[in-house]
Parts: sequence; C-alpha cells; structure tokens
Amino acid sequence: MIRKLVKCTFLVTIFSVFMILGNAVGGAAAQKKITLDFWNTFSLAEIKLLHEYFNEYETLHPNITITAYEIPHGQRETKVPVAVMTGQTPDILRADYPYQYSLAKMGELLALDDYLKGWEALEDIYPIMWEDVTYKDRIYAIPQDGFRTVLYYNKDHFDEAGIKEAPDTWDELVTIGQKLTKDTDGDGKIDQYGFGLHGKGNDAVSDFMAFLFQAGGAFFRDELSPEKSDGIYTPEDIVVNNEAGKTAIQFFVDLVKKYKISPPGAASHGYGEVNDAFKGGVGSMYLCGSWNIANYEVEVPHLNYGMAVLPAGPAGYAVPYHACFYEIFKDTKYPKETVDLLKWLVSKEKILRWSKELKHMPVRTSVFANPLFDKPVFKAYKDSVPYQTRQHPKTGRWGAINKATYTHLAKVLLEEETPEQALDKIAEEIKKTIE
Repeated sequence: MIRKLVKCTFLVTIFSVFMILGNAVGGAAAQKKITLDFWNTFSLAEIKLLHEYFNEYETLHPNITITAYEIPHGQRETKVPVAVMTGQTPDILRADYPYQYSLAKMGELLALDDYLKGWEALEDIYPIMWEDVTYKDRIYAIPQDGFRTVLYYNKDHFDEAGIKEAPDTWDELVTIGQKLTKDTDGDGKIDQYGFGLHGKGNDAVSDFMAFLFQAGGAFFRDELSPEKSDGIYTPEDIVVNNEAGKTAIQFFVDLVKKYKISPPGAASHGYGEVNDAFKGGVGSMYLCGSWNIANYEVEVPHLNYGMAVLPAGPAGYAVPYHACFYEIFKDTKYPKETVDLLKWLVSKEKILRWSKELKHMPVRTSVFANPLFDKPVFKAYKDSVPYQTRQHPKTGRWGAINKATYTHLAKVLLEEETPEQALDKIAEEIKKTIE
C-alpha cells in the first residue's frame, strides 16, 4: 500500500513538473520577441506622430519591436523595386498608388481577405478606398489615408484685388487668375502669378487629370466608374485622346500660353517650385491636398490662405481622390501580428487623432461624422465628397503611363508638340504598355 502511494506521489510530481515546464515554454512562445520592419513614405509631420504610435504599441505589446525606415523622396521610385528584386522586402510598406496593383500583380503581397473577415472597418472605411486596394477581387492593402485635391488660394491677394469668392468654374479661374497676375514693383516684369500650374513630372499629371475629369474625360473608358473596373484594359479602352482629352490638355496649356496666369517656365515647375511660390506670396492659387495644412502651420504660420472645391469644368465638378495604404509582403514571418498592428493603426481612435493633429481627411465615415470636421479648415474637403472620383486607373502599369503623360505634357508647354500630337503619342505609348 505504501509502495503504491509513493508511486502515485512520484507520478503526480513528474506530471506537475511537465505541466510547469510546458506552461513555461508556452509562455515563452507567447512572448517571443519579434521585430516588424516598417517602410513608409510619410512627411515629417506624419513621421513624428507615427513614431508616437509605435512607442505606444510597443508598450502595449512588449514582445514587439517596430523598426521604421522612412524612404527618402528621391528613392521612392527605386527603393521598393530593388528590395523586391533582391528579396529584401520589409514586413510592411506604407505607400501610394500604384504599388497596390504592381506588387499584387507580381505576387509580392499578402492577400488580406481571410485576415479581415468580420472586421468592422470593412463597412466603415469608404467603399471607394477599398476599391482602390482591391485587385482581381482580392484585398491587398488597408487604406490608411485619403487625399482629395482642392484649390488653395491666398486670401490677402484676393482681398487686395477685391475678389470675394474663390473661382467656381474654369472661366472664373481664368478671370480671377488674370486679376491676380501682376507686376507688383513696377519694373515691367510679372512678380505674382494668379495660378501655379504643375508642369513637371508626376505633379503635372495630377493637374492634367483634374482637368481631364472635369472635361468629362479619362485615360480609360471605365475609369469614371471604378466599380466596373477590373484593371484589365485593351487598346479599345483608351480614350485619353478623345474630345474631352483635347479640351483638358488645351486648358492645361492655355493657362500658360493664352491666359498667361501661370509662369512661362511652368514646364520646369513641380510640387516644390509651385508650393514655394505659394508660400512666398508670388503664387495666388494652386491645386493641392490636405497634407499641407499641418505643414503650413509650422513653415508659414502667418500665411493667410483658404481652400475651395475645385472649379467645375465643361462636364461639371470632379475631384481627384486617392488613398495611401498599408501593404504586407507575402514573405513576412508574422502575418497575424502585422495585421493586428495595422488594424490598431487605423482604429477609430487612432484615425481621429491622426486627422485632428495633421488636418487630414479620415478614411472612416464614422470619424468624418465627428464635429471636428465641421470646422472651416475642413469645409472644402467635406464639400468635395460628392464629386470625388478615383484619381488613377486600376493598373499596375501606371508608372509607364504616368511617364509618357508628363513627358508629352512638358513637350506641349515647350512648344515641341501640339496638344493633339501629345495626346496621340500618350495614347500610342499606353497601347504599347498594355499590349
């Protein structure tokens, strides 16, 4: 009897030891230290807040370390492709169009549908934004930020010229722009231009696309009905060189050549040049997104400016809208932890703080309903919602299309091509790209 009791006691002890060891191993596994590499294309104001978010998340999850890398502006077109080619991709990439399509097409991204099932944000984030990150019926990114283009204008310039309201149509943009274009010091040279046209690079394409949509045009036939777009285009779908396209590019050029409300050197003016002119008081109006609100508070706090819905063109109002987003590379070792982090970053609380501090438009409809967005600074963006249209075609080949477009826009401004020649050449190069 004693032997049996001793034997039972021994077995219980051994079992308990194994249970303790098992729990210890399990606990250690649950607290395994992991590092998530997070590449991003944020601006300085955004980076500061992002790092505050990371510190907070790491405090909540002490086993997780987030390593951030801010991609320099000059490397945005090369850093990610090189990482893909060398197999050195991060866990997460915060990026802009067209990476969601180009990387998904290459099979480099993790499809997120299974990870997002039942997540309330599927209903709360704007449908147009989910459409923007869907490729061949699979979700490949999580919308993080959304930008609508509006018209920035210098209120002091308007007051000096006796102008009460921002332009509501193309015609008014020209009329007001001419009143604001002037020789301010009497030396016979124009010192202040009514409208800052982006004539160089990606920024030229952005301005042109706004005019294209307002003229009733598009690059591809289904572009103004994004819910019908599958991202698969044929040469017959190309419509950029139709009558609406001709109207848009003619207006683009006329702002410089005919109406002379934009500088003659606009072909060499990208975002930096146009933005600097506006901040310096030598540009009266230009097209931009909400990211500059927070920047101006720091850089030019005394600049007296306003924002308005983009002027309507021949086809009415149209406001280009695009999303920035978080993507997860398929080779991540930690898909669940990565998804959890991204869900936290776009939670209602975090999106509200992000929008409040940076003056950005929230991606969530419930957050946009917050009284904060009834303030005047957000009015133009809120008024733009009914007219928003996705800015870019749903294709991973946008890089080539974009380059062809800004190359020929510049040639028109430099009078090396006529507007119609430029459009036909853009259409030809698009055809080569999609075939």
